[in-house]
Amino acid sequence: MPMPTLFEKGWASYLDALTALSQQPLNVSYRYWDRVFYDVGSVRDIESALFPRGIQSPFPYREGEILVVSPHGAEKKLRYYPQTQQFLDKESQDIRAIVVAGVGSSAYGTVALARNVADSYNFDVAGIVAGYGGLDLPTEASGGWFALGLQERIGFRYTDIVAPTADVKTLIDILLTNPPRLEYLVGHSKGSLLIDFALEQFVEELQEVPDPSHYDRLIDRLNIATFGAVVSPHERFRKNVRQFMGQSDYLGWLNSHLGITYEEVPGAGHHLNPNPSIPMSGTPVNVSEVLRSKPGAFPEKKVSPWFGAPPALSEGVRRLTEIAPG
Repeated sequence: MPMPTLFEKGWASYLDALTALSQQPLNVSYRYWDRVFYDVGSVRDIESALFPRGIQSPFPYREGEILVVSPHGAEKKLRYYPQTQQFLDKESQDIRAIVVAGVGSSAYGTVALARNVADSYNFDVAGIVAGYGGLDLPTEASGGWFALGLQERIGFRYTDIVAPTADVKTLIDILLTNPPRLEYLVGHSKGSLLIDFALEQFVEELQEVPDPSHYDRLIDRLNIATFGAVVSPHERFRKNVRQFMGQSDYLGWLNSHLGITYEEVPGAGHHLNPNPSIPMSGTPVNVSEVLRSKPGAFPEKKVSPWFGAPPALSEGVRRLTEIAPG
């Protein structure tokens, strides 16, 4: 695998440094977006473990760290691993699902998404912290969303121009250990794009290992589910992919790859929280209901450049574009 260029390293480092420098203590007020997008009400029982000094206190979680959440009623503690190797030593033989939350999320949103997935499947789920909450919203929007979403629309693959950040590196490192029971990767919003990026990098890494076939069973077993951003996974993973986007999810459309098929959740927006802290467009996506659904339960659509436009208008614009003089 080619080494990242100085530009690639610099861009990734810039995004990480810009958010990390301001992380403490300002992140207290930046859980706001977690309360908007994620079902934080589902983790009331573990908030005291997540915020041992109280929910209004600064918290230490950094991008790329891991939190493991159990389903409701399991009576198991929240587990926190600052280092990937610590997680692998304790959890790698048993973990079955990993989630990555989206832009504007902190450890709070990560744990909420992990709990939704844990309740869906009734087993423990690991969440990789992908940010510091609203604190990194401006840098993620300008860096993460553009680099991982919009630029694909003009013909670039982001593996060519973006170096892995801490959250991506954590997921790649876990995959390279070939966890024997891992079967689900679930992302929301930017988290879906990060998973897509990590899988591309993972396949590239396999070119350097002595026996790539050692990973065939893992690749065949992995089920990938995306919410709030439609991606184009590497061909080796495409047979086990389901992608969901709400009918009113304009944020998701903005960062989705054009022309890719997804399942449209009727009436839904970008948020997963049944009680968002501000009014949101559309209804919340019910993670458990969607994950448990059978293929074909929702209408299939393709990501269009004209999101939400009437079909006749979209078709008219397409025809005008095709016949416009070059």
